[in-house]
Amino acid sequence: MTRLQVAFLLSTAAALVACVPLCRAQDTVTTHTVKMIMVQTDLTKTLDAKKTKVGDPVTAKLVYESNFSDGTTLPRNTVLTGHVDRVQPSEEKSDSLIQITLDKALLKGGKVIPIKATIMKLHVLVSPFASIQGGDSGTSLSPDSAAPGAAQTGQTGGINGVTLQSDVEQPYSAIFQSSRRNVRLSGGTEMDIAVGELPAKAPAQ
Repeated sequence: MTRLQVAFLLSTAAALVACVPLCRAQDTVTTHTVKMIMVQTDLTKTLDAKKTKVGDPVTAKLVYESNFSDGTTLPRNTVLTGHVDRVQPSEEKSDSLIQITLDKALLKGGKVIPIKATIMKLHVLVSPFASIQGGDSGTSLSPDSAAPGAAQTGQTGGINGVTLQSDVEQPYSAIFQSSRRNVRLSGGTEMDIAVGELPAKAPAQ
């Protein structure tokens, strides 16, 4: 069995280490240490459990330049890409979910970097006039407002009717759920994502 050991650096003073099963071989165990950084992204296309299908592409674009500890740079507008793993639409007011995995970073010039990505936080912006009317200028869901102990492993909580569940020890990036209606995350939704560069796959023997 091949396992990925994740060192997720939330700050220079603390790190979370977890093991994530990636794929299976017959009698071997390979462990890699991956340091993860936090990046801020925008979801580029709406996810809707009523319309989204398994296998559909999912992309998020970096808002700011970020750097891995080995010096690899993810420039601003780098695209994190992946796919939809699972969809359960709402039927007759039943619960719904969308599970996604982001597994590649696409850089300018065509370079592709394999990544491990876990969505850690959502920010949903509202109308710029909301603050004038006495409302909030934006809403966010953070690990602090979620389940106890979730700050380092992901989050469980709700925002605008959507629940985000994530864990760096899981191979997927996030599960979005809604109660009694279809999950819907609009394009432009801001997401904080823990990202780590994976080692390149060895050529097949």
